[in-house]
Formats: sequence, C-alpha cells, structure tokens
Amino acid sequence: MTEVFFNEIHYENILFDRNEGVEVAGPTGTDLAGWAIHLYEGNGKVYNIKKLDGVLPNLQSGFGMIFFYIPKMKNGEKHGSGLALVDNEGRLRQFLSYEGKFTAEEGPAKGVQSVEIHAKEKSTSSWSSSLQLVGKGSVYEDFTWKGPVPSSYGGLNKGQTFVAKRRHVAPVPTPAEEAHTPAHPPAHAADPAKLTLEINMLTEENRAAHNTALYHNTEMLVLRRANDFKIKITSSEDIDPTAMALRLAVIPGKGPKISASIEREKPANVDRKQFVAYVANTQGKTYTIILGIPADAIIGSYTLSAIYGNHSFDFSEPIAVLFNPWAEADDVYMPDPAQREEYVNNENGAIWVGS
Repeated sequence: MTEVFFNEIHYENILFDRNEGVEVAGPTGTDLAGWAIHLYEGNGKVYNIKKLDGVLPNLQSGFGMIFFYIPKMKNGEKHGSGLALVDNEGRLRQFLSYEGKFTAEEGPAKGVQSVEIHAKEKSTSSWSSSLQLVGKGSVYEDFTWKGPVPSSYGGLNKGQTFVAKRRHVAPVPTPAEEAHTPAHPPAHAADPAKLTLEINMLTEENRAAHNTALYHNTEMLVLRRANDFKIKITSSEDIDPTAMALRLAVIPGKGPKISASIEREKPANVDRKQFVAYVANTQGKTYTIILGIPADAIIGSYTLSAIYGNHSFDFSEPIAVLFNPWAEADDVYMPDPAQREEYVNNENGAIWVGS
C-alpha cells in the first residue's frame, strides 16, 4: 500500500502554463525534508528534480497535504511524462506518468515501468484546474484520478474523504527526526470545535516592510510576493502552533489555494517558490508567525485562514499581493533604486508620445 503519494497534478493549460506543480499527501506529521520528486520525460530520462520540505498538517482524520510549485513541467509529449516520489533514504515510493507510460532509464526509478493515471489535461484546460484523486480511504490505492477540475492546492480535493487508519503506518522516526518533527495536538489539546482564534495582521509594520506604506488605502494589508510578513495569532486555549496549517486562497474562491504547516523554527533553506510559515515568538497563548509569500504567487486579493484539526478558522480581512521589484527572486526585480523610485513609488510622472 502507498501511504505517502501524489494527490494533485497540474502541468498544462491554455496559453502559457501557470501554477504547474504536484501535491503530496499522507499521514499527519510526515516530514518531507530530504524527499524529492524526480521528473521524467517519456524517453525515461530525468529532466528535473524538485527537493521537498515541510511537515504534512492534519487537515482531516490524521492526513494532510502540501502542494509544490514546479515550473516548466512537461506536457506528456510523445510517450508521456512521469513523476517519481523518493523519500529521504533514496527509496522509490511512487512512480506515476500521464499521457503515456514508459520504463525509466536512469535515476531512482531506473528499470521500473510507470503507472499511468487515467486522466489528462489539455491545451484548453484552465490555469486554475488540475488532476486530483477522489474517493474515500487512507492510502493511494483507495482513490481514483479525476479531472481537469477546479484546483484545491494544499487542501482536500472535492469528492475526497480521508478516514483514520486502524494502525499507524508512517515510518518510525529516529530520535533526531523526532526532535525536528513538529508535535501533533497533545492529548489535552483544545477541542477545535470550541476553540477561538484571533489574528492581528500587524498592518502598519508589514506595509512598511513591503514598501506599500504610502498607498492611500490604509485598511487593507498590501504585501509583495517573495517577501515575509508577520502576524500574531491569539488562541482561547493552549495549543501547539505547529499543529496548525495556514492557507492563502485567491479571491474569488475558485482560484488556487496554497497551504503551509507551521514549523517550530525558520527552515534552514528557504525556497522562495514555496509558501512557508514558522513560529518566531510565543507569549502565553499568543503566537507570532512569520509567513513567506512565494515569488511566483498570483497577483491579486487573498484570504488567510488557519486549519487546526478538522476545523478551518477564516480571517475575513483581505490581503492584496503585488509584484516585488525589490526582490531578486521575483521576475520583475529592478536592481536600480532610482528606477524603483521612478517607476514604482512615484505616482506622478511624464508620458512621452510622438516625435
């Protein structure tokens, strides 16, 4: 049985491909540090390797998922394209392909024939759609592929239900891994149904850090991607903040969602293409959380929510995310401060026309 598995895939859409990537699902607490996705062409050769990180949150019945953005995924040309999930010990956990099947010629899946999924995307598919697993169960074999359907990055797929397993089948962690792995909700944890969470968006501080303090709209938090922002969450009960996951969802709700489990400390290597969250400070029942916005996040309005146990806590205040000319990781990076001042901060200027 495949206990940690691919749960959602997006590789092709109309016009220029956007939001490509793969979601990995499995038992809550599974630490993906050291895991990787090896991407294969139909000729059996590896064309890219995506290193993974993060701990799977508890989104339903002791299961969770994390979506990983992977630009320039192959569209299944000729004999198909493949995805190999490899754990931190180099073991092949899963080898899937779409739009064809083949035998790997190299890499961790060498000599193994891919398992083709019975769903595919087209050049007319929406950029906000994906291929997803649906059904009810606790391992990969319990579900079936469907799509293209509206994406659910970092959350449960529509028509998917996870059920608690009778026994724990996740790999037993070593003492070193236990020290690194965030704890699950303790036995005395608050009932999620009775728990209340309050959030302080620290709007003034964050706007200053994101070079948006001069914008006239002082009520909405305006942020820039490829940068970190800070929030404070106050709980009505003592909780382990690392048992929570935070989710950003594009407005309207049909847009993609990105989720991150809260780490106990800042990750050693921060990938600016990933949505990350970690605890910066704890004072009583108030937790200061740092969140990193991916450098390729969609520009627009977002809602922020927290997930604890099987409950979602929605924070109604919207967040605007803009391009970031100050960040090298953003495609619109402008290294010249004078140009940033002229073209970004200056709301008045000359427009030259004619000859």
